[in-house]
Amino acid sequence: MAAEEDLSAGRMGDLVQALELIHNPSSTNELRREALSFVESQKESKSAARNGFALASGADNSPLVRYFGLTLLDHVLRHTSFTVSEQVAVLRDLVLKLAESTRSEDPPYIRNKIPQLWAEVAKRSWGLDWIEMDQTLYRFWEGGLVHKELVLSILETLSEDIFYREDTVSSLRGTDLNRALVEIFTPMSVFEEIYPKRDHHVELRYGSDSWLTRISEFLQYCIENLQNSKQAKDAALKALATLKSVLVWAIPKAIISSNCVPTIARAFTCHDEQVLLVRRPVWFFDSGTTS
Repeated sequence: MAAEEDLSAGRMGDLVQALELIHNPSSTNELRREALSFVESQKESKSAARNGFALASGADNSPLVRYFGLTLLDHVLRHTSFTVSEQVAVLRDLVLKLAESTRSEDPPYIRNKIPQLWAEVAKRSWGLDWIEMDQTLYRFWEGGLVHKELVLSILETLSEDIFYREDTVSSLRGTDLNRALVEIFTPMSVFEEIYPKRDHHVELRYGSDSWLTRISEFLQYCIENLQNSKQAKDAALKALATLKSVLVWAIPKAIISSNCVPTIARAFTCHDEQVLLVRRPVWFFDSGTTS
């Protein structure tokens, strides 16, 4: 066992050194090619997921090294079928640990990659052997601002992958994932009216509230603090981007009951160009939904 641990530690060192060579401008082309070949070979390693997590979670690793660790996990996930539930469960635990450790000082490209990994896990296990995903999202939402933004990115990514992008896994589980996402974005009273209780229905939502309502309330808070806080502005942009993706397919009654229409309308009063640019394409202002 000790020998295996020593080998693993040595492999980690080799990976870090190779990544540093690739990004070092003084490296020769030959050294860079050798290092790149070694790094790419790690994607096919049986230990790719474990190595990826070790690189991504290493607090002392450089951001580039940590990001490569995330790409290793991404590669493993994208080549893992949702029928291999045990392997997906292991990968899910790794992704949840990385999400938990997200920090505001992490570079945006790291904070943006973790939601993509979460979405890949969700598309393979949500509603199958991961019933409590919505509860986990809510637990993160109750944390600090960085985790609220993480949840917004996860929800936006799921919306884009399930409803818009040509995604193989989403296509295979299309109906189930569509309805699951609609369920958690719709207040329970509205959802039960549109979809009366059915036999063998597994409830995937957490609580009677919905993400439309939570995001709308959060956006309201951000707008009120926009002028005094860059963090509030960044969070408002993220909330608006998520709503922009979701409102195209959300149930109209859910949109009305969540009060998000007047909340977004308040963005008209903002004197911030970025907020106005994100707000402007929101579809229902031009489609007559508010009438």
